[in-house]
Amino acid sequence: MTDKTDKTDKDTRPTVAHVSFTNPSVTTAEHYIKMVGIGDLLGATLVGPPGMGKTHLVRHTLDQMNIPYHVYGGHITLAEIYEYLFEHCDELIFFDDVSQVINKTEIIEMLKQALNLSGHKRVLHYRSKGVLNPGVPQSFEFTGRIIFAFNKMETSNPNVKAIMDRAPVVELKYSRSEIMEAFYKIAEGQGGGLMEYEKMIIVKEIEDYTNTTMDVSLRKLFIAFNMYRSFKKLYGEANAHWKPQIRGLFGKKKNPWLVQILIDLVGTTGRLSRKEFAKEIALRKDMSPRNAQRKIGEFLDMEMIFQNKLKGGDVSLKPFGVKK
Repeated sequence: MTDKTDKTDKDTRPTVAHVSFTNPSVTTAEHYIKMVGIGDLLGATLVGPPGMGKTHLVRHTLDQMNIPYHVYGGHITLAEIYEYLFEHCDELIFFDDVSQVINKTEIIEMLKQALNLSGHKRVLHYRSKGVLNPGVPQSFEFTGRIIFAFNKMETSNPNVKAIMDRAPVVELKYSRSEIMEAFYKIAEGQGGGLMEYEKMIIVKEIEDYTNTTMDVSLRKLFIAFNMYRSFKKLYGEANAHWKPQIRGLFGKKKNPWLVQILIDLVGTTGRLSRKEFAKEIALRKDMSPRNAQRKIGEFLDMEMIFQNKLKGGDVSLKPFGVKK
């Protein structure tokens, strides 16, 4: 399925709430999109969790710049991508989660030439046995730009690395607190077919029920709004039927392994020195103390655990300074 979009029809698309994340990865992504938009970069690649607005970020940024672009989403073959590049050979193309472009060697080779940084003409050739549509030549010059968005990339693949070199990659990362802050901003805004207080109730339920092990995304928030609205129509206001359905949308809670170790040692409200915690992790997981410290750092960055301000200080499941 192909979704073609340019600036002339953007006003016909459904309105989507725009939420600005202030973390560095999103800022970098916006810069890359803008640089591709004005032609200072031939390509850029966004990688990030599903349902967190990669598509919207690209569309919104280019729309704000009033730059025309075309979107391709879905399955694509070598012949189809060659024809699509020919059709839009001097324009900006956005491949939205088209996994084939990085999973098929022949397509990657074609994209490598389309994004060639040598300064020479970027001439694409088609020598496959597949039949091209009438009017499509066996070779042409590509002068356009390309933006990619993926949920994940196999960065160890040399061919994928070649694309990354030509279309710089930014990995979008969001902490739980950033996601919940975005949820509340969306609830405060217009749209969703609900009153603001109703959207706030939904967000509070999601915040209270979910944890960092669960897939909490903007996409699921909008699904939750739709669920609430449906139950409101079916059972009236103030019904309780929506809660278990929305909880089911996010799955069951489970503790990450490192969090579970901390709970085993000090419970949900206690604290432990980081050094002692690292020793216990190293013992239980058969890893070096240095690697254990790295794992602790990763969980701190994701705000799954917290540490006081002292160097090498205590760690806890609760933020320090917050009443139990």
